Amino acid sequence: MKKLFIILAIACLVVAAAAVASVIALDGLPVGIANGKLVILSQYCSDYCPGYNHSLSSWRRYGFRKYYGVGTEDACRAIGGVPLWGYGWGKRFIGCAPQ
Repeated sequence: MKKLFIILAIACLVVAAAAVASVIALDGLPVGIANGKLVILSQYCSDYCPGYNHSLSSWRRYGFRKYYGVGTEDACRAIGGVPLWGYGWGKRFIGCAPQ
């Protein structure tokens, strides 16, 4: 029984580490596929952002879905996405949302 508990604890740690690594590597949490592209849940804040971190309340406040790896407005429109803009310090492309 003790051995089973240790194995389960290690498995949980591995899953948690993989989730954290994916958030760091992808700049968000993978949530699906649309138009053959990976969709992630990401966060963005351009200026004063109370509570901006990796907590659940922060993801609820600042989180949005976007295609991973789409870096320009033209590329976004080419796949039928909706360009997302940040305006805190001037207009800036921050991602491409699925429709």
